[in-house]
Amino acid sequence: MRLIANITMVSIGAMLFASPCHAEAVGGSMTTVLRGTSTGGTVTFMPDPAAWNRPYIEVTNNAGDSASVVLARVAKAVSACRIPPDFAPLPRVGGITGSSLELIGQSIPGLLGGTDAGFEIPDAPQSVTLNYRAESDSFVLEWNNPPSGYDEIWISQGVSGDISNISGNSTSYSFPVQHRDYPTPQESATIVGVKKGTPSNGVVVRVKHLSEQESLMNVPFTRGIAPGFEKWMNKPGSSLKLEQGNLPEMVPCTTKKFDGKGFYQLIRGTSNFSGGVSRRFLGLNSGHVYRVSARINTLQPVDGAWSFSVHAAATPTNSASHTSVKDGAGYFVLSSDAMAGLAPLPDGAKGPNADELFSYSSTNNTAGGWVVRSSAEEDSDHTKHDIKLPAGVNSLTVWFRLAGTSKSEVLIGLDSVTLEDLGKL
Repeated sequence: MRLIANITMVSIGAMLFASPCHAEAVGGSMTTVLRGTSTGGTVTFMPDPAAWNRPYIEVTNNAGDSASVVLARVAKAVSACRIPPDFAPLPRVGGITGSSLELIGQSIPGLLGGTDAGFEIPDAPQSVTLNYRAESDSFVLEWNNPPSGYDEIWISQGVSGDISNISGNSTSYSFPVQHRDYPTPQESATIVGVKKGTPSNGVVVRVKHLSEQESLMNVPFTRGIAPGFEKWMNKPGSSLKLEQGNLPEMVPCTTKKFDGKGFYQLIRGTSNFSGGVSRRFLGLNSGHVYRVSARINTLQPVDGAWSFSVHAAATPTNSASHTSVKDGAGYFVLSSDAMAGLAPLPDGAKGPNADELFSYSSTNNTAGGWVVRSSAEEDSDHTKHDIKLPAGVNSLTVWFRLAGTSKSEVLIGLDSVTLEDLGKL
């Protein structure tokens, strides 16, 4: 059953508020009330996460802009967005009253993001993983909630369009396999958390052939970080920065078919830097071998003593404190020192090349092109770097590290990460 909601979003301080009530109806409405003052930057809004490559709205604000001014910009952008008739229509603007914006034809909280810190948005769910369970012939979606928690969680199945609303303290959700022949056997899910009615950004994961899951970047980012990914820094005062990048032709109010992509994680480094992003996967099968792939681009391979590397390691929950630490929600994550190569990893490996899958430098780069790299690639000694999870371990972390020094700016792009379950080999 598709759940349709009347959703009210009210912001307290600098927050948006959404309160859904469920009904079997053809349409719904969402009233957005925004309070607070912009700190400058952008606010993005994607109305419907249930479909691939849905258009998004982006407005640019000046520091000091009132909430009513920002909402008026959003309303104008929604009304001005014209999409082809073969795509599902955007919601209609019902009206604006003060700092309230009503959108008609909305059945799920939209995805909120952007760079403007004046309107607080809950952190998106982390470590979102979609695993196939053969014993029940179903998919299980698992994730971590942020420390502040949620009041409710919305899940949208991308292929079927089914929408579910569940308790805010949930960390898993299952649904049966429905699409074995579409056109490649696949399924996808988008998850959105709501706190005091404020919807987070959405995290999207897609599974092909029941065993290959891809963490996608098909929604605008929040504060420069792709939803579902986590920032990590090692050097105090590091000049490393994280930003949203747009693939060619990905602009607001577009319906181009990007096969689930459209944005990329941009990592910038100048002077002295060490850090990047990481991605955790949960609920994996202990004893199984996993293959990691990523699509990357050394966008600006300038001179300098820098390196960009991709690593992956099993992450047990009882590692020493120098190897893993508890995050704000109480889950164990690899420490920055471990990801930087300064502390041992759970398997005992240490150093800048520990558990490295592949790397780039000023003399070894992609020359500005996008490439897919994988742990299946063999070293000179014919060794592959696929990861076998030890007994009792069901989590894996992939991390991306840009480190070194350079007088010129180093730019790295990452637009997707794929994890494939190879079974027991």
